[in-house]
Amino acid sequence: MIDVKNIEKSFRDIKALKDLSFTVEKGITGLIGPNGAGKSTTIKIILGLIHPNKGEVKLFGKKFSSKSLKDIGVLHEKCTFPTNKKGIEYLKYMASLKNVSEKEIHETAELCGICHALERKIRGYSAGMIQRLGLVDALLGYPKLVILDEPTSNLDPLARIEFLKLIQQFYQDYNVSFLISTHILPELEKVCDSVIILNEGELLECGKIKNLIKKYFREEYIVYPIINIKGGKIKERNGVMIVEVENKKEFLDSVNRNYVELLYKKDPNLEDIFIEVLKCSEK
Repeated sequence: MIDVKNIEKSFRDIKALKDLSFTVEKGITGLIGPNGAGKSTTIKIILGLIHPNKGEVKLFGKKFSSKSLKDIGVLHEKCTFPTNKKGIEYLKYMASLKNVSEKEIHETAELCGICHALERKIRGYSAGMIQRLGLVDALLGYPKLVILDEPTSNLDPLARIEFLKLIQQFYQDYNVSFLISTHILPELEKVCDSVIILNEGELLECGKIKNLIKKYFREEYIVYPIINIKGGKIKERNGVMIVEVENKKEFLDSVNRNYVELLYKKDPNLEDIFIEVLKCSEK
C-alpha cells in the first residue's frame, strides 16, 4: 500500500530522516519509536505535506499524486475542530469535499458510536468523542488506508482500548487498513500485526510481530526456585528473573530433576520487542 524508498529529510542542520525505506502492507501496522524518532515527519512526507530532500514515496504501487491521496484517510495528532459548530455540521462540510452522501455520514458515525452526539456543539465533546469524530471524518469515502498520528495520546486507558477496538472492527469488517503512529505500546499490540520501528530518524526494524519475536527471542519461562537450571540462560527483565531456553530437553530435565516449579511461560510483548531492538541498535 505504501512504499517508502531511501527517504532523507533535513531541517537546517538537523537530519530528521536518514535513508528511510519500508513497506506498509494491508492490515494494521504500528509506526513506533520514542519522541523525536521521526514518526510525524514520515507521515507528513507520505501525505505530501512536506517534501523529502531525497527518495520517493509510492502509494498503492504508483508514484505519489494528489489522486492517490483520495484513497487515504487521516487523523492528525493535533487536529483542531470548529468548536462552535455541531458535529453533524462539521461532517457535512467534510463530506461535501469528498462527495460523500449524508447517509454515509450517519452510517459511519453509528459504527464509531458517536451518532447520538452529532446534534451537539463540538465544544461539549470529551477527548474520546473528539477522536471518534476525527475517525468518522477519516473514514468518509471508504478509503483503503487510514493514517492515525498519535490517536490515543490524550485519551484515558479505557477510551484508548475502545478506540483501538473500533480500528480493529473497521479492518475486520470493512477491509480498511491502518497505519498507526504512537509511542504507547501496550494497547497497540492488541490490534496491530506488523510494526515499523524508528529511532533518531533511522529504521531499526520492520515486519510482522510474530517474526520479530522469533528473530529476537527464545522461549522463556518463569520458574521457582531458580537453582541448578540447565539448558538456558537466566536473565532479568523488568525486575523478574526469567530463563531463556537454549536446549528445551536439557532445560525440562533439569526442572524435573531439581523439583523446580514452572510458574508460566513468558511470551514477549511489543514493549519487549521495542526495547530489545533499541538495545541491539546500540551495540
